[in-house]
Amino acid sequence: MLKKFMFKVHRYVSYFMFIQFLFWIIGGVVFSIIPFNGITKGNFVLNVPSVLLPKDWLKNFPHEYQLNISNLRAIQTPHGPVVEVTQTDDAGHKKITPINVQTLNVITHTNEEQVIEFAQQFHKHNAAIESVSLITEPKMRLGIVDELYGVTDVWQVSFDDSYNTRLYFSKITGEFLKLRNDYWVVYDFFWRLHILDIPNGESFNGLMLRIAAILALFFTLSGVYLTFSAIKRDVKRLKKT
Repeated sequence: MLKKFMFKVHRYVSYFMFIQFLFWIIGGVVFSIIPFNGITKGNFVLNVPSVLLPKDWLKNFPHEYQLNISNLRAIQTPHGPVVEVTQTDDAGHKKITPINVQTLNVITHTNEEQVIEFAQQFHKHNAAIESVSLITEPKMRLGIVDELYGVTDVWQVSFDDSYNTRLYFSKITGEFLKLRNDYWVVYDFFWRLHILDIPNGESFNGLMLRIAAILALFFTLSGVYLTFSAIKRDVKRLKKT
């Protein structure tokens, strides 16, 4: 009775797990073959300019932006070095203001020409820019991959290289945000299927993954039991002969 029960468990669970096992295996192959830092993260092509602030940049900084500061962040932009000032009032409300430390002007937007000139500094191999577009709504690739995880109103600069490199920049400051390419999309596609968090690609202990893990355990244990049962049966047959 136990053997019959384990056989049914093994067979029916396999119906549910076959595709997921296939995705796990293919995903493992993809993760091991594609160099993560070099290609997926773009280190083979990405050259991020350093942020160089003037020595006395704080000397003439507007007084109104020196009050209630909760955070300062220096970023390199098409406008030059910028300090992003975060101010928090007594009610906990935050106000973020990007200020050009050379002109002391508040940065409010970055146009296409500025982004193109700035983006050319980021490619190590001086690849030609193929296209520039303003992303105003999420764009899905391979059906489930959103390169920016829902972020919109950013500039996308696409390069003509072997990776189809895409760089993303802030619409306001022109700050570099993300690097993406076709290999990153493939990697993220299988990663989402690997951890069974298709909408977000971040959770390691979601409900679907926990169910799949439990089913995989039953599938493995029933397979081990059936294997030993088969070995035991064959040993008995050999003894009789």
